[in-house]
Amino acid sequence: EGAKLIALREALIFCLFQGRVKESLSVKYYSCAIALYASQVSVDRASMKKLQEAIKVNDKSALSVEVPHNSAVLHEASYLPPSGSQMKKTAFCGSNKSKDAMDPSIFWALQMASSSWGQLDDSLHCRSLRDLKRDHGVSTPPDVVLVSRDGHSFKAHTEIIASKSARMDAAIRFERMKLGSEEGITTLDVPLNSILCKWFLQHCYSGSMLGPMSESDEELCHFLLELLDFSLQYLCSSLAQECEMRLLSFEPRVCHCTQCCHHQPLGHQGIACTYLAPGPSLCIQSETCLDVLAACIEFENTGEGVDYDILLVDDGSLRPSWLSNATNIIPHPALQRLRTTAAIYVVRNFSSVAHTRAFEAQFGDGVAEPMSRQESLLFLLHTCMGMLMSTEAI
Repeated sequence: EGAKLIALREALIFCLFQGRVKESLSVKYYSCAIALYASQVSVDRASMKKLQEAIKVNDKSALSVEVPHNSAVLHEASYLPPSGSQMKKTAFCGSNKSKDAMDPSIFWALQMASSSWGQLDDSLHCRSLRDLKRDHGVSTPPDVVLVSRDGHSFKAHTEIIASKSARMDAAIRFERMKLGSEEGITTLDVPLNSILCKWFLQHCYSGSMLGPMSESDEELCHFLLELLDFSLQYLCSSLAQECEMRLLSFEPRVCHCTQCCHHQPLGHQGIACTYLAPGPSLCIQSETCLDVLAACIEFENTGEGVDYDILLVDDGSLRPSWLSNATNIIPHPALQRLRTTAAIYVVRNFSSVAHTRAFEAQFGDGVAEPMSRQESLLFLLHTCMGMLMSTEAI
């Protein structure tokens, strides 16, 4: 890199640091930063790490100290596989497995394979589940029908749906109270299109969305944001966790089902299904990062009752916790990693983000209370710098 570019980048990092730590002078320093961004200066990974370390210790001299940084990060999450209480009610017609021998996660995957919506064909990303035979001799009659926003019906089982979503459980109970009977099939409208309704059911039965998924990263990002919104409203923690992990991942279309994940023993509680999301994010791009940020801010008001952690493995090895001796494995509550990752993306790529359709949609002339372009840029930069978690990896 040329000496001029290095000097401009150092000036940009200095202005960002001063704007972050000197609130009374933030407009002055952020205005200078915006001018530097306009000259096509960006923040590389090493500079971003130095900025975070300087904010952490509140010392500008840290900006001149080289700090180790990783080219990528690894996220890790776990969920509990489904239980097998429904197996006691099931007719194992012609099955070569006894009730005691069958793994509950296999049982529910087989129920999915028997449904009209759960065909496990080559369009799905999971070879393990595709190999399951539909003619397995294990069947449980469905007792609920979910109707998607676009009018498609999905027959399912109350037990597995209710075990994943507290609000869905309450809605099914309420419908049955209105009918005055626990017998028969209950019909329930869900605020999802048929694609997302199928992903939701795939998650309930197998532990993972299976697809097929859009090949467009931008479209996939917006699908996942919509499903994340649903999961927070319907108190489905494991689905919200999976949505966030996919949004953070460089491989957002891989399978995380109970057959593909790593099984970690939990003592008397059984096992946990653990899966990984290596960074950098494929979904968080210039055209999507502002939508991710806006969604995170909105979700802060709707996410109460959803409880999960995402681990950030930041030891440079990019190995999961069960293969690593790393001490720097940091748990983050719901949406924290997603929000911070999107904010870091904006700070690193501010100039390109400021020229996107998404920026115009959120800050352009069509909004209810439009600001000047400079005011909009200042607001965005101030917001994202305020979201930076100084102890997080980039």
